[in-house]
Amino acid sequence: MKVSESGVYCQWTEFVQLRRYHYILMFMPIKPINSRRSEGPVKVFLDDERNTPQGWVRVYWPEEAIELLKSGKVTDISLDHYLGDDRHGTGYDVVLWIEEAVIVRGFKAPNIQVHSSNPSARVKMELGIEHIKTWFNRSRL
Repeated sequence: MKVSESGVYCQWTEFVQLRRYHYILMFMPIKPINSRRSEGPVKVFLDDERNTPQGWVRVYWPEEAIELLKSGKVTDISLDHYLGDDRHGTGYDVVLWIEEAVIVRGFKAPNIQVHSSNPSARVKMELGIEHIKTWFNRSRL
């Protein structure tokens, strides 16, 4: 992520080949995370490729999703597993953060969905979500 000359946060989108050895890095403007926080209830869509559903806020990286989760305003979150760059992490890292926050800090988890097309990652993420639900239900007793 970078800040453009106009102060708008931009997200790396793709390399475009101009000539045989010349590439240009394309950036796409996105809404700054801080301005997303000021809104009311938020539905977060974590993905690097799919179209964002109507009424959802799109984020590209786990740290963006976690930042919004920390605001306490997220009611729903839909997660992809692989996000194009393992250095930033995966959707599973968000599941792990929510799990830790629920167990350690009493965080109230939002509704969590997985829309990953990776079958093994989907199972791993859904098992984490089930553990979150089990822990949350147990702590309410």
